[in-house]
Amino acid sequence: MKQRVLFVDDEPNILQTFKRHLRGTFEVDVALSAEIGLRKLRESGPYAVVVSDMRMPGMNGVEFLRSARSIAPLTARIMLTGNADQETATQAVNDGSVFRFLNKPCSSDEIASSVFDASEKYRKELAQQELLEQTLQGSVNLLYDILGAVEPKAYQRGMRMRELVSAYAEEFSLPQRWNAELAAMLSSIGWVTLPPDILSKLNANRDLADDEQALVERMPETARNLLRNVPRLKQAGEIVYYSAKRFDGSGFPHDEVAGAQLPKESRLLKIIGDLVVLNERGAEMEQAFEILRVRSGWYDPALLTEVHRLFTATTVDAATVRLSADPEEL
Repeated sequence: MKQRVLFVDDEPNILQTFKRHLRGTFEVDVALSAEIGLRKLRESGPYAVVVSDMRMPGMNGVEFLRSARSIAPLTARIMLTGNADQETATQAVNDGSVFRFLNKPCSSDEIASSVFDASEKYRKELAQQELLEQTLQGSVNLLYDILGAVEPKAYQRGMRMRELVSAYAEEFSLPQRWNAELAAMLSSIGWVTLPPDILSKLNANRDLADDEQALVERMPETARNLLRNVPRLKQAGEIVYYSAKRFDGSGFPHDEVAGAQLPKESRLLKIIGDLVVLNERGAEMEQAFEILRVRSGWYDPALLTEVHRLFTATTVDAATVRLSADPEEL
């Protein structure tokens, strides 16, 4: 299969020349403006290579390639310009992470050679990304399996939390959705390090000794330390690290981070994690929210309102559990 290349220039004749010369080797697409080029990157990608002229009306090549990088980070970028000054070249390379900078006029063979080199760069980086993603997925699956084998109840809780985080992300903005869902699923991974007698007490909802409680309190830190050793799971680990801390800054970890300084994903996990625990102890969804609302300073008020509106307006499996204990005991 031919790799796809996008040429962006406001001169139709130049675009046709590129297309005619390269169509035997590549699948060539063209755009007569930077705006059209960005739309094609969003709607018609992926492209292996994008080649942009520097001088275009509206948005110049540097601005275009900067935006192109945010839309398609792996796509290799080439800059064409008749302006050979060093400042333009430096800006193009720094702002748009340009693979190659070519001065016009340049021969068709030079263009073809540069596009080929850029496409090889794209192919190698794509292969590396696919390998990394396969390795990452294998690591995540292994962690799931370990948690499920050592502590099935914590595994089931993580599954419930991930479902609720996913439901929230579908309705509201969540910048790090993938990391948040992963953090929800693995929020209890630290439990695999707990002694069996403490796990037994936790599962039976029995009181812990002070030293045991202190150990359990540090489970978010243990989880973070486990996750940050896995490539690309460091951010998920940071979300877990702050997922037990209250909005007013109390609780673990004992630092100065509080309020909006806490990651939004951590604030969400604090709400959802406590909801799931209350459901496990017998509270129906609306009753669980009543308990959360009287816990002054524990939760982000705006986030709690959004979660309440979402989960009481829709059918949520967690809402079907009967309240079997006094709210003060939950």
